[in-house]
Amino acid sequence: MKERTFKTNFFLVFCLVAMTIFTKTADCSDQYTELLLQSNTFNGSTVFSDSSDNNHSIVVSGNPQHSTAYAKFGLSSMYFDGDDHLEIDNPQDFNFRTDQYTIDFWMLQTTTAVGKFFYRAEGNYADFRIQYDNEELRFLAENSTDSAYLMDIRTSGLSIKDGNWHHIAFVRSSTHTKIFVDGIVVASTTNSYDVNYTTPFIVGAFTGYLDEFRVSSGIARWETNFTPPDMSAVSCDYNFAIENIKGSVVKAVSVPFVITNNTSSGIEGVDITLDFDPAVFEAKDVTLTGGILETNYLQNFGINTPGKIIISISAVSQPFVLSSGVAGFITFDVLSEVNSSLTISEIVINETTVCKINDEVLFEYDDPPSLPVDSPIITEDFLTGINTPVSITFTVNDPDTNSSDLVISAISSDQSIVPDDNIVFSMDGNLVTMTITPVQDQSVYALPIDINISDGASEIMAQINLTIGTYHFLAGDINYYTGVNNTISNVTLVLKGEQDYTVTSNIDGQYTFTGVEPGNYSLTLVKQDGLSGLDANDSTRIRRYKVEDISFDCNQMIAADVTLNGTIGALDASRVAIGSAKIDANLEACMQNDSCTHWKFISSITNPCNQWPPALSLNEIPVNLNSSIADMDVTGIRLGDVTGNWKNIKYMPPGSGNALNFDGNDDYVDLGDSIDLANKSFSIEFWAKRLSSDSDHFIIGQGTQSDNQFLNIGFNASNTFKFGFGNNALTTDTTQTDNQWHHWAITYSQDSKQRVLYRDGVELKNDVSSADYSGNGSMVLGKALANSNFHGQIDELRIWATTRTLTEIAENMNKKLTGVDQGLVACYNFDQYAGTTLPDITKFSKVDYGSNFVQDPESPSHRMESASFDDNTNTYSYANTSGYGLVNMNDFMSLTQGNTYRLSIKVKSISSGTPSIQSYIAFGGSHNTSILESHVSSSPAISGNTYVSTFECTETRSDYFLHYREWATATVDIIINLEGDRAPEEAHNGTLMNMNFPGNWVNSDADIDE
Repeated sequence: MKERTFKTNFFLVFCLVAMTIFTKTADCSDQYTELLLQSNTFNGSTVFSDSSDNNHSIVVSGNPQHSTAYAKFGLSSMYFDGDDHLEIDNPQDFNFRTDQYTIDFWMLQTTTAVGKFFYRAEGNYADFRIQYDNEELRFLAENSTDSAYLMDIRTSGLSIKDGNWHHIAFVRSSTHTKIFVDGIVVASTTNSYDVNYTTPFIVGAFTGYLDEFRVSSGIARWETNFTPPDMSAVSCDYNFAIENIKGSVVKAVSVPFVITNNTSSGIEGVDITLDFDPAVFEAKDVTLTGGILETNYLQNFGINTPGKIIISISAVSQPFVLSSGVAGFITFDVLSEVNSSLTISEIVINETTVCKINDEVLFEYDDPPSLPVDSPIITEDFLTGINTPVSITFTVNDPDTNSSDLVISAISSDQSIVPDDNIVFSMDGNLVTMTITPVQDQSVYALPIDINISDGASEIMAQINLTIGTYHFLAGDINYYTGVNNTISNVTLVLKGEQDYTVTSNIDGQYTFTGVEPGNYSLTLVKQDGLSGLDANDSTRIRRYKVEDISFDCNQMIAADVTLNGTIGALDASRVAIGSAKIDANLEACMQNDSCTHWKFISSITNPCNQWPPALSLNEIPVNLNSSIADMDVTGIRLGDVTGNWKNIKYMPPGSGNALNFDGNDDYVDLGDSIDLANKSFSIEFWAKRLSSDSDHFIIGQGTQSDNQFLNIGFNASNTFKFGFGNNALTTDTTQTDNQWHHWAITYSQDSKQRVLYRDGVELKNDVSSADYSGNGSMVLGKALANSNFHGQIDELRIWATTRTLTEIAENMNKKLTGVDQGLVACYNFDQYAGTTLPDITKFSKVDYGSNFVQDPESPSHRMESASFDDNTNTYSYANTSGYGLVNMNDFMSLTQGNTYRLSIKVKSISSGTPSIQSYIAFGGSHNTSILESHVSSSPAISGNTYVSTFECTETRSDYFLHYREWATATVDIIINLEGDRAPEEAHNGTLMNMNFPGNWVNSDADIDE
């Protein structure tokens, strides 16, 4: 692999959201203005300042912010969510005593919540406030002893929570206190009172919007009805804007500034002064654009003084700004990885000083995206063929940006060879998969493709080289020699030539090699499945063939030569007999373990078998791949199986036949935070059936999205299976896209750091992890990341505190566990078919295995009408002879309040008759509703299904009952098991989220265990 220089370009692009500075055609505030809060800035700004000459310090509490959703004047207004406010802690400046004052503002409210527009309060009575509640605008002022209100003036029937702007004014003159709404007097009183408090002045303790909030001292601005102001207290002839900045330590950060001309005349002079921290920024340049500037101007820029930028633009003979827009760019370097700000210390337009409303431009340091030094898109070149996708997986690091906020794109240098639309990206955390599909050959030189990675503030660029040659694919089906609909899965196929290629056949016996160079190859097939498909009839038929009592076709002749010596004789028959009986005879040419040769694969065969053996008994098939082949079908023969009994295993979970369905949108199960796998050995097993593919479908997740702290197990969008500790992951080489049941198991050894991934009892891949899994927190079933919800069905989830071996996995994957197995941390069998709680059956296991959940089954009393009870089997045998019957078990069980129980009931036909499909089972107490109630709607469910309910007893009683109703004449067994638990708080029970009965509980089509 050759080393290449990593090409990275940085640049920043800023969207303009105006921070507006206005000129004065009237004073910003007059001599009476004590406080002026205005909003003319960009959306989301949290900077608030006093525009009066007093320049009060504003303390922000909570999260008030400027919003462009509504604006009375200018660009925005101040938004409050009910839990935040602004505070001015200069109480003496707002003590009007008995003098005149005015408080006026514009408000907009869309909710019906109680709100206080402003207040000063402590003690039992509010010092001074105005509130709106239940169509009543009310003004309150307390006495000096905190014992009563001196002023309580209110309106009635006043509807101002209508989503419209309303002007509110509170005015005290020398004779009256009045409330004005939209310039109309709505309340008035002559009471006198002294405004003299020690509490701060609070603005905005309500849900809604404010603008132009003004406090005037020493003046009653209105005493009769008036027309509310139709402009801001500060006029808007000219605007100047610089957006808040986000950037990195990179060269040439260019920040645009906007000049807005709202007049019919032009601008003849602009002077701007910006102050900043010279340890964070270094001014580099100021560039004027021609977009809104005429040609007749002179410019002078001062950028050599550390911490200051001075921009001066003046007209030569006539105005040089006649419209509005970007006037230029200020360029500077970011020198330090800290947050900071720039201050607009002076704006002069047309020789008039501009009144500053928001004078601070905030700078937020942004960690730019980066690539690891060994990233494949830095160090590797790539090779593929025409119409053959190539997938490139790489990691992007950006600690202060969510991976979902990264934008990754690519540009091909030749659209006729690789169109941009044929470059697709998918993400799993910060792991990126880039899939490229060429449409034309380009093997003469490598095709450059530029990759752009942006976090919204910073971006990097890399370049890969892709060589596109003439490549082919090879595909086909693998079928058993007995014929139709008996496919062979889990066959390892190796295409051997100058370069080797390996794939595995799927559940339908299909295989595909892609991106194969032209040439001559040999196709080798290997399958290992032990002794399946053999019985005594096979050895008998081989013996009879030896004495010419029967004849074999070509396939059977290949199957009979289990010794692989080119003859069929007594030794072959003997080995098949010993193998089918599973007798370990220490055979020289083994039949007993999976390392032996058990299969032969051939491309085709015809009778008579003149060339057999050995020509047709080899597993190597010659392939001349000078063009793609879509129908390279192969026949498989299980050695020893001359009767043709071998069948492809359709894997199926054990248990009741019930499973849990996940819709792929928002379904998941919260298993709680008590399952601790951090820094330990562990194993996890489950059955899963996918219902869709080509998307991230994760089964299990736990921890936070950091390396080695995020457990994520399931399917990637590329349909590979992942066992990951964050990005430290073990991923299969083969894909899984069928909608069949498969058993999956993952194991981890804390001692050796080895991870192993198994499917259907066969090891798929292993590796050595660089570190232990160290995450914690709630474990969830059905997803691991946002937008990674599993779409399919899950059954038989088992979590172990040990590293399970291949033998332990294979021997138990088709068995139903009882919950008492040593090392079992949690076990979910999904048998209940109802409810929103997923019970952990280890909760009911026995103490001798060290389980935390202890309780032996209690013994039921034996009172049941028309039925007999067998103490040895816990079985009631019930015979219904009338065609309609009802079994009642009175005083069936005494249960204790606070204990958790699990009841399972199974009804099975044992002799005559056929149970009705309308059979009915219920369990409960006479004092409450049924705990478990099932109405069976399909046969043969009643003759095999197990009904399970886990519940907490809410009352100690002895009259819990069971009844079973049968509409048909039949003799049935009712098998009952009731288990109690004295420590329910320690169970790893799961809570179904966004899931319900019956929609998510499904039948898994599993065989029913007896």
